[in-house]
Amino acid sequence: MLIIISLIASFLPASLYLYFIWKTDKNEPEPISFIILHFIWGAVGAVIVGAIGSFFITNSFAYSEFPDLLEAVISAPIAEEFAKGLFLLFTFRSKKFDNITDGLVYGGAIGLGFGMTENFIYFVTFDGLLKYWALLVVIRSSFTIIMHMISTSVVGSMIAMAKFTGGISKIYLIFAGYLTAVLIHGAWNFSVSFMETFYFGLIFITALTIFFVMFFRYSLAKEQLIIQKELLEEDIPDEHKLILISNKRFKRGWIDESIRRLYIKTAVGLAFNKHQYKISSGRQKDFYKSEIEKKRSILKNLTGEI
Repeated sequence: MLIIISLIASFLPASLYLYFIWKTDKNEPEPISFIILHFIWGAVGAVIVGAIGSFFITNSFAYSEFPDLLEAVISAPIAEEFAKGLFLLFTFRSKKFDNITDGLVYGGAIGLGFGMTENFIYFVTFDGLLKYWALLVVIRSSFTIIMHMISTSVVGSMIAMAKFTGGISKIYLIFAGYLTAVLIHGAWNFSVSFMETFYFGLIFITALTIFFVMFFRYSLAKEQLIIQKELLEEDIPDEHKLILISNKRFKRGWIDESIRRLYIKTAVGLAFNKHQYKISSGRQKDFYKSEIEKKRSILKNLTGEI
């Protein structure tokens, strides 16, 4: 019975948070299958790699005066944030991963997967009174899993920025994202290691969550400006432009419903591809040029059907 309850208590919050960040990305929603792939890496792959890395780092603290504290504050953040972010270094090459919001979503998915598995392990192995188990569930489901989501989102957003950055700056951006994630993780683990600092930890994660929401909204607003700028230059019916560059595009009735979703997806994708073409170089530039021509052709065919 404890296994089933622990499974529900760990899976339900993670899935709700994942659904929320996926639905919040309204401009260009990410493929749910690709998001789930990142979630699975966090839940399985990152947990295994992180545990192995943490084991080796922790061994170096074996003769320290505070081995448990050093494991929580140093070895776990270093190993686990590396394990979670590792997958992003492979998937960021995908054409599905092409802006900061994508990095926030995919990084968040990995963090939530990792937090879910970690929570399940804590819940199912807890040996104490029911009221303390319930308190553990509330704290880890409301704060710890959010920490994992945000820390890996930071890595994802910096990797997204690095995708369109050349030279040594690319490495600096990725390392800065990883270091920030480690610091967030370490600060949280340190704060919950002592009763005297526990409430500071709750305040820290609450403030961090507010910042995350604001940064997510800023990223979406920046995307909206790109859509407006790039589509206003396109050969699209004026009455459609005014709708496509606003939130009215999500409403029914302004165009044949059978083509509305494809029309929006193609137009918004065209706007982002034009922006990406301007900030990319080499083979990336050739790829986005091809995508621009392809989407213009699709839009031309769609407007011909209206």
